[in-house]
Amino acid sequence: MTALVAAVVGPVVALGLAWLIGDRLSFQWELRRKYRELDVESLQEFYRLYGEFFALLKLWDAWKRRGQAEATGEAALQQILQRATDAEGRVEALLLKIASERHLDANQRDVLGAFRQGYQILRESMREDRAVEWNYANYEPYAAFKTLACVISNLLSSNRPLRSQPTSAESSIQAFAQITSHAYENPRPGRTGGTTPWMNIAERQG
Repeated sequence: MTALVAAVVGPVVALGLAWLIGDRLSFQWELRRKYRELDVESLQEFYRLYGEFFALLKLWDAWKRRGQAEATGEAALQQILQRATDAEGRVEALLLKIASERHLDANQRDVLGAFRQGYQILRESMREDRAVEWNYANYEPYAAFKTLACVISNLLSSNRPLRSQPTSAESSIQAFAQITSHAYENPRPGRTGGTTPWMNIAERQG
């Protein structure tokens, strides 16, 4: 009788364990796939915004060089400024998406906040009708901005740890508040050069 029970129960237990293990693996695979889809969407938008920034940067500086010391025409200024403003709005939306979907540590929040501040330099320069003058690769603000872009690209390209629980509303609020705070702003006039909080964060990335 004991042998009969063992013969029946053994396969049932084995099937149950196989089902539990298979179900857990299936859940983890599906979760990883969903995370990857979200991150690929964010990464593609990030690349588009990075490209838009440099397209506008080159357009703006070429315009200023052509005009030399003359003020930019109001209509042209408004057109380019509108594009820069729209791009900044999309950056803000992307940062909200990342803060809502990812568990971000303090350094990752700083990097995102610093990138946001660096991105604003272009619109601020347009508003003040002056060239950005990021004319060579080792110019500190230019190098800092590229460093932050690489770190964010790496963040969105990497697999995040699997978590059964999504990011909480409280955690997302705290992360987004830090990312969009004024802590990364330049403390003085002359916003295209010199050491600034957002550049210091880029330097810390190595």
